[in-house]
Amino acid sequence: MKLSQLGTHPKVPNLPPLNTSDLRLLPPPPPPSGPSPNSAPLERPRSNTHTGFLRRESTESEFPTYDKRRQRKIRGLFRNNAGPRGPQLQKQQPHTADSLSSKLHVEHAMIKYPRSRWSIPAEKVVSLDKDNLVVVWKHHERDFFKRKSATTRHKLRSYLSLSKVLEVRKGQLTEKFDQFPYEEVEEQSFSLIFEQVTKRYVRLSSLDLICDSPEKCEDWIHGLRETTNHLSCSIFPSEHYESTDPTIVWLKQLWAVSECDHELPQKAAMEILTIFRPGTIPIKCRQIIRDSHHYQFRHTYLHGNALRWDGFVLMLNILLGNTGRLGALFKQYAVKYPNLGMTEDEFRTFLRKECLWPESHCSPPELQALIAHHDYHHRAYKKYVARGIPLDYQIGSSLLSYAGFLSFLRSKDNSPIILEHTTGFMDMTQPLSHYFIIQSQHVPRGRPAVREVFDRCLHQSPAPGLSLHRD
Repeated sequence: MKLSQLGTHPKVPNLPPLNTSDLRLLPPPPPPSGPSPNSAPLERPRSNTHTGFLRRESTESEFPTYDKRRQRKIRGLFRNNAGPRGPQLQKQQPHTADSLSSKLHVEHAMIKYPRSRWSIPAEKVVSLDKDNLVVVWKHHERDFFKRKSATTRHKLRSYLSLSKVLEVRKGQLTEKFDQFPYEEVEEQSFSLIFEQVTKRYVRLSSLDLICDSPEKCEDWIHGLRETTNHLSCSIFPSEHYESTDPTIVWLKQLWAVSECDHELPQKAAMEILTIFRPGTIPIKCRQIIRDSHHYQFRHTYLHGNALRWDGFVLMLNILLGNTGRLGALFKQYAVKYPNLGMTEDEFRTFLRKECLWPESHCSPPELQALIAHHDYHHRAYKKYVARGIPLDYQIGSSLLSYAGFLSFLRSKDNSPIILEHTTGFMDMTQPLSHYFIIQSQHVPRGRPAVREVFDRCLHQSPAPGLSLHRD
């Protein structure tokens, strides 16, 4: 069949003939840009990939030593820098808090210099816990598997207690920075000088960090100085914790390091129990965690017997039990409800006979305030000793539990020593040659060491005398 014999398809309309007069001529295309055939050929751009880097020949006359390789690795952390400001790490969201220390509760990406001699600086996520007790560092978010697979024992070594911090030093003025300096980011560097106990001696060590901008570095320096200025002669970093059980402060430090999304997984709780009491059989550990999860107030979102803060404190109280001399002393005065706690009259009798408190300090409002303060973190323990019975829990809510009794004995409320009497002063108006400075064995000998110790004493002493604190 010929093409002329084919009819049009019924679904396709007949188009009008094309009018060539309506077509407009387009301008000719521009000539191709590039080198003329007679010009010299262009140089091939150097590759920025690793293969291009490997093709370059070494210009060194000798083999690179370990220190050179390590220094190259350190420089590699700052390879993607923009100008003299140094490494451009992860940008943080703006924080609108008024206090300087509250800005540090957000995680910030930093470069952390290692404490070990054979390690290299690495990028970490550093933050201050909400109670201003510890500085915590973790793996970066892009190191997902490292951050999730870190054991609890490793996490318990990845924090620094602010009670040990002696000085917040700006710049690169420590031993680690002297070994591997990076002058381009000196304005973004700071160090925390703290005491490190090794067996019988105490030596000074440093935590060296580099922020991603000078502004963040200033925030960290002023925030840490504002927090550490509240340090007193005790181990508590704030006046809020002066009358608190030191065991609770210690547990808060462990909780800030070990928790994940405000919860403690069962595996991490098992590891902490073995640290508290080595040799405990796994069946007993699982039973303690199961009871702590059952009697805690707030529900958890993780699978298994994950613990909240009140369940974490209850776990330690169950592990300690109520036996021993203190348990017998508690049962001697808790006569009416021996399993639930002491009444207000029984607690007054204990304070009058054992602690020799005057009657003026044993008024009902003061005793009620003491009971409420020391039982604040042990409400889950009251629910545990009541065994879930609503009537017993209602009775025990106004009593001093055994856990609160231990908290009172460990706190400063039970201390017979007055804080003002623990600080000594001496006259420093005489020339320095009239005084004899004792230097301990673990401090390196020499004029710089003696001058550093003396300067530290002068900075820590209130005018006009010198405070005789142990440094």
